[in-house]
Amino acid sequence: MSVDSRKPSDASPRSKAKRRRDFLKTVPLLAAPAFSTPALSQGCRPLRFVPRASLSVLDLVWTITVIVYNHAYLIYDTLYGYGGTGTMRPLMCAGQEVSDDELRWIFTLRDGLQFHDGEPVLARDTAQSVRRWGSRDSFGQRMI
Repeated sequence: MSVDSRKPSDASPRSKAKRRRDFLKTVPLLAAPAFSTPALSQGCRPLRFVPRASLSVLDLVWTITVIVYNHAYLIYDTLYGYGGTGTMRPLMCAGQEVSDDELRWIFTLRDGLQFHDGEPVLARDTAQSVRRWGSRDSFGQRMI
């Protein structure tokens, strides 16, 4: 009569690894309640943007650096912006009228738009901004 000195089949290195994986799968579930509760005691704080490069020019019309581009889109409003699905959606515009030949567009600004000092944003302010951009940008030159 011979005695089998092998370990039981559930103690093989493969089954240990499988049990370890099963255990590691449950760890996030155990920690989830702690991470899913809102941080009520923190209160509201401003979002701080720390650029990775020096922001020496604030004018997006005169430079093409990424840092200025990012800065401009964080602080300036635009007529239209990208929606979550990659489509354009109005931001400062309440609507637009397009001519039959699609060469003339008339934009209507939303009510209540203001500059940082409380002055209302007027159509002439927006038109001047578009003209300024169009004088420097190659796409804008073709558009205007």
